[in-house]
Amino acid sequence: MRILPKRIRETKQDFYAKRGWALHTVLVYSKNQESNELEIQAFDHWSNDNRQDAWFTASSFDAVFTLLDPKPKWVIVMSDNGPHYHCSETMALVSKWAEWYNIECKKWCFLEAGEAKTSIDSHHAQISHAIKRYVRLGFDLTTGEDIEKALDGLSGTAIAYLKPNRDQRSQSNVKTIPGISNWFEWSWPTEGPLAGYICARDLPNFGEMMTFSVSKFTKTELVQPEPMVGEHSKASLKWTMPIYRASGKLIFSMALMAFQFNRSHLLRWTVDKLKDELNRRNIHFDIGMGQGELVNLLKQEIGEESQIGEESREDFSKTDIDENQIFHLQLGWALKCNQKYGKKGSGKRLVKEVVTALTHFFMVGQRDPSDRYTAKDMLDGLKEMAENGEITTEVIPSLKTIENWITRYSSLSKKKHAERFLEE
Repeated sequence: MRILPKRIRETKQDFYAKRGWALHTVLVYSKNQESNELEIQAFDHWSNDNRQDAWFTASSFDAVFTLLDPKPKWVIVMSDNGPHYHCSETMALVSKWAEWYNIECKKWCFLEAGEAKTSIDSHHAQISHAIKRYVRLGFDLTTGEDIEKALDGLSGTAIAYLKPNRDQRSQSNVKTIPGISNWFEWSWPTEGPLAGYICARDLPNFGEMMTFSVSKFTKTELVQPEPMVGEHSKASLKWTMPIYRASGKLIFSMALMAFQFNRSHLLRWTVDKLKDELNRRNIHFDIGMGQGELVNLLKQEIGEESQIGEESREDFSKTDIDENQIFHLQLGWALKCNQKYGKKGSGKRLVKEVVTALTHFFMVGQRDPSDRYTAKDMLDGLKEMAENGEITTEVIPSLKTIENWITRYSSLSKKKHAERFLEE
């Protein structure tokens, strides 16, 4: 969440070019055995560091785990599908929680945008209202300490300043896990044959389990975050939630639910309304029929419709499907891992030999601008290398891919040159 400075009176010039603060929230749910309620603790960390990445996330969790008392033996994490959560670096750092904090992460479930709303969305709405109220009372929100004053009094909420230690983190420490965006449930077993591995599958409790060795995609030893954390504020009120338990059979098929709903409400209908409904359905009836007889006639019609619906579903399930017919998509569940067309990041990656050749072509042009290679020249050079047997034709990228590579590499080389100049 991003919080911007606010004043009770501000000009349009003051409104623009605001930097603001980053606010990261962790909600901790724990069950109270005595009251049989859920106790919720909200840990809000504000920071001048506006980079929402895996290291900021790991630093926020480190501050929470250090503060928890009593410390849980295990946790289950649910979050949105943000890139600072659903990334290889975060998955690798979580594998060290059992070693660093003596806390096992049994599961981490990711929710796609628009899939569900959790309590954290309600908490952020409370924060927004608290800040608006603080400003309308005549106070200005110009420093991070003003955030703590504005949020003072929220139930179960502890607020503190957090500054990640960026010097600890290595930028290229973790490689990308292939296909990481396909899996939405991750786990880190500490016992059994999969202990020490990272496990992932398509959906919670569904799909084939994929296993990854941490040593395969980490280049160096992972370091525990040591952020600078201010003193957490004390919550004046507890935030609790009752635990609801379902009993009996609550949910049936949609047709049966509609049938029961209609039957329970037909007795409340007037005679004229019943006759109108029967006429709409083209059902013949005697004008002298009373309310009870009309209701029974309409119930019989609704029951026949429900039975026809069940028979049609059974007939559809018995329909023979020719498995040999040409169908370009895989038969089965519509999972992200089975997606074939229009999938982000599904293209080929540049192999090391191609990157080396492109870098050589680029440097030749940097040395002599008159001999600069265009994207088309680089593509022709790669095709010539394929004819000579130096690379295979399958690894040759498209012209658009080479153009994008030139743009990225040119920007990176300029940045390195500037850093080298400043160091000298």
